[in-house]
Amino acid sequence: MCIFDLIEELKLSLRDDKEVMERILTQIKPDCLLVKSGDRKLNAQEFVVLKVAFRVSKLGKDPTWIFEKIDYDKSGTLSPQEILQGCRSVLGVYFSTEEANLFTQYLDEDGSGDVDLEEFTDKVSLDNL
Repeated sequence: MCIFDLIEELKLSLRDDKEVMERILTQIKPDCLLVKSGDRKLNAQEFVVLKVAFRVSKLGKDPTWIFEKIDYDKSGTLSPQEILQGCRSVLGVYFSTEEANLFTQYLDEDGSGDVDLEEFTDKVSLDNL
């Protein structure tokens, strides 16, 4: 069982208590996770990316579909807040505001502070990791 399967089990177990679920799931950090190829620990940014990419893959949804669902203001770009809210409500991925900012930085290739569709779809896939 990988950490992501464990996260799925926690979400099922705690589905009736959203507050407890969110508190637990936002506290899962990469400190104890080791990359298969050695003893290098995942950094926080890698962990956030893996959480989101794993969930997108598990849902079987196209990254464009996910982008459109979490672009709440329909601006064509995602702010860190939209990413945080969208990952929670659409993907069921819980992470902290700090992790949302790390994820935005990873996705935001042009440094604009927001993530456009191309940036999002290029990186939110297990195939692209």
